[in-house]
This record gives sequence, C-alpha cells and structure tokens, in this order.
Amino acid sequence: MRGLRGGHIAARAPALTCFLDLDPMLSWLFKKRDATHPTTTAPAAAHTAKPAAAKAPPKAAKVADLPLADWSASLLAAQGEDAALLRLAQTTPLLEIKLAAVAALTGENALKQAEREFRSHDRKVHRLAKQRWEASVAQRTVRLQAQGLLQRMRALLGEADVPVNHVVALERDWDALPAELLEPGPCAEFAELRTRLASVMRERGDAQQRVQRWATDAKRFMLDWPAAINTATQHGSAQDAALLGQAAAALQQSRPSQPSTVALDVALAQAQLTAQWLCARLAQLEAPLPGGAEPAPVDAQHTGEPASADGAQPPVLSAELQQLFDQRHERWRRAQESVHPAPAAPEAATARHHMPAADMPAPLRLRLETLLQQAEAALAQGQLGEVQRHLQALDGALAKTRAVLPEALRARHQALWAERDRLTGWQQWGGALARDELLAQAEALARRTLAAADPAAPNAAKLNLQSHGQSIHELRLRWKELDHQGSVASAEPWQRFDTALTAAHEPVAAQHAAQKAARQANLLAREALLVEFEAQADPQAGAQPGDATPDWREHARGLEQFRTAWRKLGPLEHTVPAAARTPLQQRLSLAVARIELPLQQAQGLAAAQREQLIARAEALAPPSGTGRAMPDAGRQVRELQADWQDHARRLPLPRGVEAALWARFKAATDTVFAQRDAAHAAREAELASHLAARETLLAQLSSLDAAAPLADIERTLAQVDRAWRQEGELPRGSGDKLEARFRAARAAAADVLNAGVRLRWQAQCDSLAAKVALCEEREDAAAGDAEAASLHERWAEHSALPAPWQQALVQRWAQAAPACMLAAADVNDMLLRLEAALGMPASPESQAARHNLKLRALKDAMEGRTPAQTGPAQQADWLLAMLRQPGLDAPQRVRLHAVLAALRAAPAGALGTPAHAG
Repeated sequence: MRGLRGGHIAARAPALTCFLDLDPMLSWLFKKRDATHPTTTAPAAAHTAKPAAAKAPPKAAKVADLPLADWSASLLAAQGEDAALLRLAQTTPLLEIKLAAVAALTGENALKQAEREFRSHDRKVHRLAKQRWEASVAQRTVRLQAQGLLQRMRALLGEADVPVNHVVALERDWDALPAELLEPGPCAEFAELRTRLASVMRERGDAQQRVQRWATDAKRFMLDWPAAINTATQHGSAQDAALLGQAAAALQQSRPSQPSTVALDVALAQAQLTAQWLCARLAQLEAPLPGGAEPAPVDAQHTGEPASADGAQPPVLSAELQQLFDQRHERWRRAQESVHPAPAAPEAATARHHMPAADMPAPLRLRLETLLQQAEAALAQGQLGEVQRHLQALDGALAKTRAVLPEALRARHQALWAERDRLTGWQQWGGALARDELLAQAEALARRTLAAADPAAPNAAKLNLQSHGQSIHELRLRWKELDHQGSVASAEPWQRFDTALTAAHEPVAAQHAAQKAARQANLLAREALLVEFEAQADPQAGAQPGDATPDWREHARGLEQFRTAWRKLGPLEHTVPAAARTPLQQRLSLAVARIELPLQQAQGLAAAQREQLIARAEALAPPSGTGRAMPDAGRQVRELQADWQDHARRLPLPRGVEAALWARFKAATDTVFAQRDAAHAAREAELASHLAARETLLAQLSSLDAAAPLADIERTLAQVDRAWRQEGELPRGSGDKLEARFRAARAAAADVLNAGVRLRWQAQCDSLAAKVALCEEREDAAAGDAEAASLHERWAEHSALPAPWQQALVQRWAQAAPACMLAAADVNDMLLRLEAALGMPASPESQAARHNLKLRALKDAMEGRTPAQTGPAQQADWLLAMLRQPGLDAPQRVRLHAVLAALRAAPAGALGTPAHAG
C-alpha cells in the first residue's frame, strides 16, 4: 500500500504523464476489449451503466449511449477541469474511463467528492480516489508543517541569542517529515536557512569567546594591579610603572565593543592614568640633582608635567598608594640629604652620619637578623600584622642607630617589605570587594523588606522571616570576620551596612516581639488553667472508712478535660518563656498527681472486678467439642452484661484498657449465643444452598441465547437436566414454584437451540449459494482478468461450509475438472431428482420429466433394482456432484440456485447434510 501511495504521489501533476498520449492508449484498450470479449462486452457495459443511469438525471441516459470512441475525446477535453472530470467519471459506463478521469483529478475537494461518490460502488475507482485523496491530504499537511518550521527558522535568525536546543528541535522536527512528500523548494530554503543560522551562531560564539577571554585577562590584570602598583611605588622604577601603563593600554585597546566590557574599560583607563602619574613621579625621584642643590619636594597633585598624554587631570589616589609614595619620597629625601648634606655645625654633621655596615656591632647585627627571621616566619604563616610589627621594629632600630644594613640583609629586608605590601594590597582589595558585596546584600535585604511591607508595591513577595533573620545574622558575622582579618572599614560603609540591616531586621524584631507576647499570654492561660484545676476537690481529702465512695467518674472527666485544654495550648517548650518552663512543669506534675494517683488505684480495682466478670462469662461457654451451651446460659449472660454496664457507668477505665477488657468479655458472651444458634443456622444454610443451586441452574437456562455456539447450548441443557434431577431438600413452599419456572425456562432454552440450528443452517446455505455464484463468475471471467483479485477477496469474505460442501467447491474453485464430467442430460436429471427430493413444485417445462422420474422410481422399486445407497446419503451425493460440476448453462444455473434456495427453506440437515457440520 505504501508503494502504491508513493506511485500516486509521484504522478499527481495536473498534466499527468500517463495522459500525454491518451488517445492511442484508449484506442488500444477499446480494441483489446472488443477482440477479447466479443460477446460479453455489451452486457457488461450495460450492467455497469445501470447504477449510473439510475442515479444520473434523465439527460444522463442519453450520454451513456455515446459510442465508445467519443469517451476518449471527452476525457481529453475535460483535462485540467476537476468538475468536468468528476462529471465524466460519474456518467461513463466504462471502468477504464472512470479510472482515467479520477487519476486526472488534481484538487483535494474533487478527490474527496469522488471518494464519497464511488464509496458504495465501483470498488476500484473508490480505491484509486481514496488513495489519491489521502496522498493529497498528507502532502498538504506536510506542506503546512514545513512552512511553520521555516517560519520558526527565520524567527531564530532575528534573535540576538539563539538557543541551541531550539535549533536542534527544529532540525529534529524537519527530519521527522516524510522526505517523499516534501517539495524541492522548501527543502532548499530550509537548507539555506540552516547554513545561515549555523554561520551566525558560529560568529556569535566566536565573538562571545573573544569577550570572555578579554574579560578574563582584564579581571586578572585588575586583580594583580593593586599589588603591582604598590610594589612599583615602594621599590620599583619609572620603567616598571611605564610597563604597567603599557599593559593597561594594550588591554584597553584590544577591548571588544560590548556593553559588558565598559566597566572593565573604565577601570583600565584609571589604571593607565595612575601608572602614567607614578611614572612621572618616579622619573623625578630618579633624576640626579645638580651639585649642592637642595632636594625639592615632589607634590602628589602638582608636578609641572601633565599627568597623561591627553592633558587629563591625575586620578585620585587611594590612601594606601599615597602613603607608600610618601614613604618612598621620604626615603629618597633622606638619601639625598646623606649625599648632599646641608651646611651645619660639625656636631650635627657627625650626628647625621650613617654607621657603615662593616662597623655594625655584633649585638645589633644579631638583633636585626632575629627581627628579619621573625618577620619571615610570620609571613610564612600569613600573619601580616606580625610581619608589619617586626619590620617596623627593624626600621626603628636602623633609624635610631643610623646604621646601614649589609647587602645580604638589605635584599631580604626589601623582599619582605615588597611581599608584605603585595599581600596587604590583596587583603585590602579583597576586603573592600567583600565589604561591597556584603553592603549590596544588606541593602538588597532592606529593599526586599520594604517591598514586602507595602502590598501595593510591584513584585511584592512574602518574607520567610526565619531564613530572613538567619541571612541578617550571617551578614553581620561575615563583617566581623573581615574586621578580625585586619581589613578595617571606614565609618561610612559601616553606617550604611548597619542601617540597611537594622531596616531589614524590623519585621524579624516585630515577629520576636509578637512571639514574646504570645508566650507571655500562653503562660498566663496555663497558670489560670492550673488554678482552676487545683481548685477541684481532692479525692482522698478527709477520707474515712465509713465515708461514701468518691465520684471517680467526675474526677476522671475533670482530669481529661484539663489535659485536653492543656494540649490545646501547644507544646510547653515552644509556647512558654524559657525562664518559666521548669517551675510550670513542676507545678503541673504536682497538680496532676493529686488526682491521677488515687484515680489509677481505683481504676486498677475496677479492672480486677471486670476480670472476674470475664471469668464468669467464659465459664458459661460449653466445653470444647460439645457444641451445646448450658440450659440457663442465656439468662446468666444477660445478667453479666447488666453488671458490666453498671461498672462502666460508675468508673470508666482508660480507653485502651476498657477496649481490651470489653473485647474479651464480648467474645465470651458471643460464644455462648453462637452455640445456641449454630444448629439452626446450619440447617438454614443447607436449605439456602440447595435453593441457590436451583436458582443458579435457572439462571443458566435464562442466559442462553441464539448467539451462543450450538454445542455450548446443548451441553448446558444436558448439564442442567442432570443437576436438576439430583435430590436436594428445599425450603418449605418453594418446590412447586421452582419446578414451574424450570419447565418454562427449559422450553425457552429448547426454542433457542432450535432457532440457533435454523439460523446456522440458513447462514451455511447463504454462504453456499454465494460461493457457487462466485465460481460461476470466475468461470465466466477471462484468464488474467483484473476482476480475479476481487473474486478472491470476495471468496475469502464468506464463512467456512460443511466439509463435503467445502471440498466440492474448493475443487471447482481451483478449476480442476472432476473425475467424471456429467453430460447435460445427466445434469438435468440430477437437478430433477434434487427438486423432487426437496418437494419443489415442477415447472411446466419439467412436469413431464418429473412424471417420468416417478415412473422409473416405481418401476425400479417393483423390479427390485433399488440402488445400494438410497435416501439422504444418495441425495447428498447428488448435491455434491452438482456443486463440483462446472460449465452449467444459464437455465441449469437458475435451477441449481432454486435448489439451493429450497434447501435453505428446508429443515436443517436436509439432503443428508448434518445441521452442525462446518
């Protein structure tokens, strides 16, 4: 079917290829038709044209009478017009013209109309119309799906960020479309769009990678920038600062033009200006002074040289960088003063003279080495504060003694200062970033709190106060950790941070206040409940041997009510202030014990009394195996039940204990009553089972219908008859009614069986007549005719026949000549015998033959020449011989079908055929 549909799809063009030379093809078909069937063409055409003539208007009858040569011209004239082709297919009596007209249809509506028109007749034309209509619908559906996918692909080309999963989904949906139904145009357009989209995605991916790489390099440079600029300020040269400025300029020049890189570009520009400023200052410090000139101060903001090449003002330096530059300038100034001392008194000059490294005393050298070692150990442990303290002590000792470190110690000293400055810069920079992040989080919490407090605000969301308070607590702890690490913030960030967290903490504080008030109110309610409970009378207060029994039922009710009210106030550890929990728990225990202990003692005594009642009830039960209760057991059980109810009214036990004891008592009393009713129940159950069995048999008879298999009906009837005859006592007064119902149901079931046999016989006879007609059609058809496939399908549609009939028809269907072909006279004689056997009335033409047949039978009977096989067996053989006999003429066929119709009307099993065969 799939290949056939593909063939029709490939040939769906309006000007069909098969009709380019339609006139010669139709002429050849008509010549072949006339040459092959000279005698059957006209009747077949007339037979085919009858339904069309019956449905068409009166004018269509004249159209059907057109010569065969005019149909090809009409078909050629109707090419390209679906309405004309459809009218031609409806009016022509020729199957070839109908098929050609339907094959030439191009519109989906016309194909659908043709499929509906030929649905009830002309199976081949209907099959072709249906196939072409389904193909047209499928192609239209695929075309619409392809257009939708192409539209989605064009939309993706216009998006700034193309999701990869959308592209994959589009390709998967396109590949899922049937390739044979896709037109070349949409396929080429989709391939082009996919290529363009892949190119765009690749270019955008490369650009994004370039941005990410540049941003990574810029961030790494800015992370290393504080330590690098501080090191260059403290110990570097103008060349080092220039190299830093060149690196910042190179990164700035290679920046991709993206909005996400603007912030880094601004930071790089500031770093470049700072490097240019530092390069200019260090160049001044490195320039030699003329002989005898005083060292001039180097101003941080006014230098006489422009801060940058474009004349921009120098950036505002951080406090740490300004301090480091001041220290560098101070060291430069001292060095210049030592080289070019100012005129002074000899004593002052001697005092300012530095001690050479070779003249340094051993204790001082040892002390300086110890300070360096301690600073190095502290640096290895990451203790920058200790490193700062040791280095300051070392610098103080050098300044006090005016000594100069030896070359080996000087290198270590400079390295320590440089590393300390680098780590301090990292620490300050990281601490500043961390504090900025904490400040942003705190302000975000404050804004969220304000938004939640205003229901009219957009995007207002309810706060989870527990997690909200935990977030505030964590932010304060992280701020304190930064303080402990040495990154101390100024007052302004701390005030902003504290103000934001205070505002964010307001709902949490309000919740805490509400919880505190609720706990206090809960405490007051519990104390009032305890006061009321403690006011109840003590069950044992002033109890004397002659006093009345306390009302334990009332005390138990009061205790249960108190516990219920106490539980409604919630768990004690969550609803009461912590300071009041222990005293309240102690007071609760004393108040409950005052009522609960004597109540438990009384309940224990009541439980023992009920155990005695249970023992007495169990003693009334009959011994095991006897099945007989005591004569007066029922009365005694009722007395025990009354005693139990009296005990339960005076003092109810705890629910679990009460339920367990009552279950045991009830089981004992139920045993006594059960034994009394056992015999009666057994008798009633036996009678009820017999009655139910009879009702079941009646239901089986009532459920039989003609649709059930005949063998099942017969088997059911036999089983019901056998079971009904079995002896079984029934309840009083129900036997006669059941017997009447059984007779009526048995008669109805027998009628159902007879009707089923009759229906099966008629269905077999109908199938026999249909298969005989199919054999005749096949014998009339030419070899290789296209109707052969249709005949096979119709043959398979009919149900199986009894084995003798089926074998005879299969032999005839296979077109195998029987062992002995009957002559025409024998065929007529055998038909005559079958008609006589079925009691069919003789026609005027066959009355003489029927009379002669009776005379021959009478003569044979008188002469004793009766055949060996007579009766139904002989009649069955006659029928099988006629079923196997091919090539009957028209009158013989008519008589045979009349015999089959009479056989259908005859009783089941007529002519020796079993009624249940097949």
